[in-house]
Amino acid sequence: MEQLVLVLRRDVLKTFVRSFAVKKKPNYADQPEKINKPVLVKTLRGFQFNDGDHVYKGDILVRQIGLEIYPGENVRLNRDTWDLIALRNGRFTITTETLSPYPDSPLYPVVKEEGRVLRRPFVHVIAPPTVPVFKLKRYL
Repeated sequence: MEQLVLVLRRDVLKTFVRSFAVKKKPNYADQPEKINKPVLVKTLRGFQFNDGDHVYKGDILVRQIGLEIYPGENVRLNRDTWDLIALRNGRFTITTETLSPYPDSPLYPVVKEEGRVLRRPFVHVIAPPTVPVFKLKRYL
């Protein structure tokens, strides 16, 4: 009877220890086609929406390295990743405009002193027009 109890306890302990054992990572050296590499967000650069699409507040409109496309109306620049982000809901538009830099910008002397015209792409979010609500004084 004691031997049966010891055997049962040993089997229970073995299964208990096996369930909490550390699992080894699989070796994919034999099967490289089964590896699913994650898609890097850094490779998905460029426009995320087409011209005229409806975008929502907080949508990333353009992913870029450096300042190739400039933020326009209702668009802000994330200085860490250079992404352009929508500040309001509205229609996404792309335009080409003449650049007029601030006096502390490194492009200021190029534009003002040399007289060069710099045309750059801008991204805008055009908000839908707000409907005015009027109330007459006599109804207040």
